[in-house]
Amino acid sequence: MSDALDQRVVTRIVGLLSLGGFASSAAMRVCDPMLPRFADDFQASLAAVASVNTGFAISYGLLQLGIGPLGDRLGKFRVITVAMMLAALASIACALAPSLYGLVAARVLAGGMGGAIIPVAFAWIGDQVPYEARQSVLARVMSGSLIGVICGQLIGGICVDTVGWRWAFVVLAALFGIVAVLMRASPAARLRPAPSMAPGDTGLRAVLRNYALIARPPWSRMILGAVMLEALIMYGGLSFIPTTLHDRFGIPLWQAAMISAVMGVGGFVYTLLAARLIGRLGERRLVMVGGAMVCAGLMLVAVAPYPWLAAMGTGALGLGFYGFHNTLQVHGTQLSPTHRGMGVALFALSLFIGQSIGVSLISVSVTLVGFTLSLAGAALAFGLLTVWLSLALARHHARGGTPAH
Repeated sequence: MSDALDQRVVTRIVGLLSLGGFASSAAMRVCDPMLPRFADDFQASLAAVASVNTGFAISYGLLQLGIGPLGDRLGKFRVITVAMMLAALASIACALAPSLYGLVAARVLAGGMGGAIIPVAFAWIGDQVPYEARQSVLARVMSGSLIGVICGQLIGGICVDTVGWRWAFVVLAALFGIVAVLMRASPAARLRPAPSMAPGDTGLRAVLRNYALIARPPWSRMILGAVMLEALIMYGGLSFIPTTLHDRFGIPLWQAAMISAVMGVGGFVYTLLAARLIGRLGERRLVMVGGAMVCAGLMLVAVAPYPWLAAMGTGALGLGFYGFHNTLQVHGTQLSPTHRGMGVALFALSLFIGQSIGVSLISVSVTLVGFTLSLAGAALAFGLLTVWLSLALARHHARGGTPAH
């Protein structure tokens, strides 16, 4: 481990990281209900104002490759703290943006800083928390992110209908700023950890070489491939759920979006039960149970004749998916114990790439065969992924790899 911290200090910092994850995820989703108002205020088309989300997402994903080495070179805690400060400034810039171009530029900065918070936080936890306890601790941070996904749209919607959309970014700036100040006051901020990268390793060629070395082992490629496939299957289908439920049941879009958001509630329930589930099931059985729940949830959403049944399906999706994903996360922190920031950055980039490809593939599938068959196909694909990952974990443990508990 790079730092020597008391366990109580680590626990308090994990709480701050959870709050930072909340702010980061809320920032990602806060603009969703604002797009029509942006179009009116800036006299632009919906396609043009959607770039406030596209710019955030691209920056969030691609800057991972640069942020990971920074965390390893300068210290993960320091990088997270600075990212919180810059995210607060970016949120203020969003609130003051005089034009659409200014807002997009500020959102690009906000996306890059948001991408520096959660993945680097996971890498820091990997340095501080033993493997056996790490999965439940990661779940705690993930709980903040899940609540942020749910509340981000709520914060944006309430502000845009009451005090104005700019105040939503003021709220986010306050959240980021509070966490940054509290982290600066933490004992961890006074430590000077030994960097895990030498100065000569920070050049572009050296960084690319280190990334190649991290991805070279078969187990690393298996984990990176699994998280990419997981994101491709899940997030592609999720993007079309609200529109499909709106068309199938004739309900308002906000109600259809609320049904889709129940997935976040299911994921939060998992984070509350994570320690007990991990202790009772272990990695492999958690993957199998989680994967089975994802398959059942996808099928239920695909064929549900009533909205409440579709909500049960999305809840099952969240509960199962985050158990499945949490297992991959803990292995993501082990891709490179000596360059942990870079390993987690590769993991996050794989997730981003899978998500981007999945949305494109499912859009083609929905056009060709319809939503029901597309989601049924996704359920089948996730079942095959579950079997593959379960068998791979069994072989990995049999070879003396990271333990099941």
